[in-house]
Amino acid sequence: MRMAKTVPYIALYASDFLADTMHLGDIELGIYWRLLMVYYRDCKPLPADLDRLRRLSMVHGPEAQKILTEIMAEFFTLSVDLDGSSVWRHKRADREIQQAVERHEKKSAGGKLGNARRWSKGQPSHTDRIPIGERSDSESESDRNQNQNQNQNQNQKNLVVNTVLFTDTVSPEHSASPQLHAAIPLNDGSEFQIPTALYDEYSSLYPAVDVEQTLREVRAWCISNPENRKTKRGVIRFLNRWFAKEQNRG
Repeated sequence: MRMAKTVPYIALYASDFLADTMHLGDIELGIYWRLLMVYYRDCKPLPADLDRLRRLSMVHGPEAQKILTEIMAEFFTLSVDLDGSSVWRHKRADREIQQAVERHEKKSAGGKLGNARRWSKGQPSHTDRIPIGERSDSESESDRNQNQNQNQNQNQKNLVVNTVLFTDTVSPEHSASPQLHAAIPLNDGSEFQIPTALYDEYSSLYPAVDVEQTLREVRAWCISNPENRKTKRGVIRFLNRWFAKEQNRG
């Protein structure tokens, strides 16, 4: 993905951010927010270097370092950069930066085109000189075809956006797996069924945790705290954090 040197602003969707971070305490939220702002400021992934991450997030002491490790595991993905170095990526931040760059480039190109037209001394085009009522049928048909193609392209873009939002929530292999285990109540009244593939991953990643019992505890907590239930988008992160804490206790 092409990253920008800087972006003049970022898009902050308050409802999405609060839904993803509602379970965080003040210290945890502060660490995550600082790292996210560094990510947007530099327009590049965070280094996979614990010492540098500690300095960037202003973390001091073993307890805060433990929280930092949990934040990285929950909200960031360890990846390999183009130069072969290990980095921490944030999928939503990458997408927002890319969209900000595209908007900036589009506005810049539009401004240059507008200036060129404003200062151009050439004659208006043949199409501009013909009154609308006198244009030929072939020209009208061409205009209709162009509008139709633009609508089709926009529909395809909308489909791609919807697909990206879905894959941010649950991976295809998880969504396609049989749903056999405990269901987690969500804030919209529906339930997130735990797929077998996700259950197996938790068993592998958190060997010190009784996965089945922990899922029952999560379900009971969500039933007892309906105001704190998660969205379809945030439930996976919520579960990852819960299991990480259980693993550390073990």
